[in-house]
Amino acid sequence: MKPRTPLLVELGLIAYGGGTEGGPDSRTGSPSKLRFGKDGSMIPGAVLRALAELHRADRPLVLLAERPDRWAPTRNRVDRALEGQSRIEREIQRGGGVLDAVLYLDFGLFSRRRKRREMLADLATRYGTDREGLIAVVGSSRMADAVRDAVGQVITAESTDDLVRTLAEVG
Repeated sequence: MKPRTPLLVELGLIAYGGGTEGGPDSRTGSPSKLRFGKDGSMIPGAVLRALAELHRADRPLVLLAERPDRWAPTRNRVDRALEGQSRIEREIQRGGGVLDAVLYLDFGLFSRRRKRREMLADLATRYGTDREGLIAVVGSSRMADAVRDAVGQVITAESTDDLVRTLAEVG
């Protein structure tokens, strides 16, 4: 049986408020900062349909997000991030997709590329593949820089249409 290689997608790309107003470099926000669309959803319909197709193609979805500020010792921001993550997961499920995981990457002053590389290598091992087999779809240059040397391919999506097209191509 062929290993199911996950597709890594930057969280800010799939959700409303993930950076469309502030330009591509503001997309790394945490789930607690996301907004709702006019219909009350967090994720545009076209993206939900593309994520459902990923699930039908048996391609696991792993979202990449910036680790919330003050992850510890205060719990307030962590709780808001996990609440946002839970909402996103429920919405993806309602759309017919499945969220396998959310990987929070540290962008702090003292974070190290080696640590991010190790995290992504561990993720690849869990799915029975190697880092070079991972594909990351990102919208911000910050996230692209963070994962560039830790995955096999980085694809930049500038808009919702780009994301939907990319998900269809790599799914």
